[in-house]
Amino acid sequence: MEHVVIEDYHSDWAVEYEKEAITIKNVIAAYILGLEHIGSTSVEGLGAKPIIDIMVGVRDLKQADEWIEPLKDIGYEHVFHQTFPNRRFFRKGQWRAGTHHLHIYDYGSEDWNNNLLFRDYLRSHPELRHQYEQLKRGLAEKHQNDRTAYTNAKSPFITEIIDRARRDKLVIRNLLDHELPPMKLLLLADPSPLLVEEYLRRGECFIAEVDTVIVGVYVLLPTRPETVELVNIAVHEGQHGKGIGKQLTNHAIETARLQGYKTIEVGTGNSSIGQLALYQKCGFRITGIDRDFFIRHYTEDIYENGIQCVDMIRLSQDL
Repeated sequence: MEHVVIEDYHSDWAVEYEKEAITIKNVIAAYILGLEHIGSTSVEGLGAKPIIDIMVGVRDLKQADEWIEPLKDIGYEHVFHQTFPNRRFFRKGQWRAGTHHLHIYDYGSEDWNNNLLFRDYLRSHPELRHQYEQLKRGLAEKHQNDRTAYTNAKSPFITEIIDRARRDKLVIRNLLDHELPPMKLLLLADPSPLLVEEYLRRGECFIAEVDTVIVGVYVLLPTRPETVELVNIAVHEGQHGKGIGKQLTNHAIETARLQGYKTIEVGTGNSSIGQLALYQKCGFRITGIDRDFFIRHYTEDIYENGIQCVDMIRLSQDL
């Protein structure tokens, strides 16, 4: 019978994660969009069960079914959980005595973001980290022979922390299939509904939320082999000056890099003074000017900062 035991924090847990992450990358690197150390062993100073929780983000969760045998070769056994349809789970070690848990999610999904929110909030709030450890030690003593009861009893605390973190922190994630795109925001960046709809059809839309309210958006649009363009980046007018545009831009750069692109491009109007400064601060370099772009493609004149928007300034960054 398995006993729930909480050990004092070990710095070796972080080292073990790094080592195991390399092993996993050697098997499925081509599919990985994100790789993170999660769970209690990922929070410095937090006592935990000595299990290394590893989270992998992928473009399509169905791909994980193809990795059952390759992951088995490095010691990970696939464990089916009907109650968690949005996750694929692999265990390293004996049943009820695993040493590593591998959780695979769609990259940028709600589950993916929740795991990061919980981890990062505990990392930055020592008082809550202490509360969580005391809770776990009490529950481990109460449910020392019932791991399911122990896990269920922690859930309200975890949910509360995720809710608090979501209220306090900007979350950038994929727009889900059942969600409507934030057209008002998208049209701030490009006033042509036809072009915006074309970008959404061909590209991948990401939204930024604060307390589940959408405050920013961007689209990654593949244009050529190994090249992607950042389009329709916009921030709600009431959220200007808070660094959200920079966070969106850096998120787009990192996402493009993780997806295997070699170059990311962006274009903005000659009148977009703030955007030109932002993109260059984020590592883009001006590569060209498409003269009269906004005259050719838009029927109405566009003005910004008291300047007519006439030319498209093209910028690029090697990844």
